[in-house]
Amino acid sequence: MSGDGYIRWYRERIGPGGFIEQVKYFGELGLHALQPERGVLMVDVDGEEIPVGIEEADRILSLHLGDVASIWRFAEDAQVVCTYSDPSAGFGTQTFSLGSLLAEEVEQIESVLVRAAEEFPVGTSALVVDRRGVSDPDAWDSQILYGGRDAPGHADLVLTREPVTSKLLAAPAGFRGADVGSGWTRVSLC
Repeated sequence: MSGDGYIRWYRERIGPGGFIEQVKYFGELGLHALQPERGVLMVDVDGEEIPVGIEEADRILSLHLGDVASIWRFAEDAQVVCTYSDPSAGFGTQTFSLGSLLAEEVEQIESVLVRAAEEFPVGTSALVVDRRGVSDPDAWDSQILYGGRDAPGHADLVLTREPVTSKLLAAPAGFRGADVGSGWTRVSLC
C-alpha cells in the first residue's frame, strides 16, 4: 500500500476542449473520469462529491479559476483523486493522489501517466512519481517551475524535458540525468 504517494504531471495549461480530449485519451488507456452509470465527472467540493457534466468541467478547467479535484476510476472499485492546479503562468499541474491504492494499482496509474506524458498533445515538461509520499510535491514545484535551489527530496521517478532538464541539472541541489530517449531525461539526486 501507498501512504501519501502522488504522481504530479507538469504540463502546459489545458485550454478549451483540452479536458474533453484528455478524458477520451485517458479512457483509451483505462483511466476513466466519467461515472458509467451517470455519464458525469465527480468533482470534490469541500469533501462532497458533486456531479458535473464533461462540457462544464472542461469550461471550469479552461478558466483556471483555482484548484479542481476530480475523481477518476481505473477498475471497478479503484479510484484516484486528481487535482488540477495552475501554479505558474502558462503551466498547469495534475496531481494524482495515490492514497490507499495497492502497489499493483499504483503501477497501473503510473503506467498510464508515463504513457500520457510521452504522447498526449498538451506539452509535458516533467512527471514526478513519489509512490510513498517521501517528498513534498510543492518542493518539486519550486525546482521545476521556478528554478529553486534546494533538493526536494527523494522521488521514485522524475522524467523531464528541456528546458526543465537543464534547469535541474544546473541547480546546486546535485541532480544528475540519464537520457532515456524521445527527448526525455530521467533525473535523480546524486
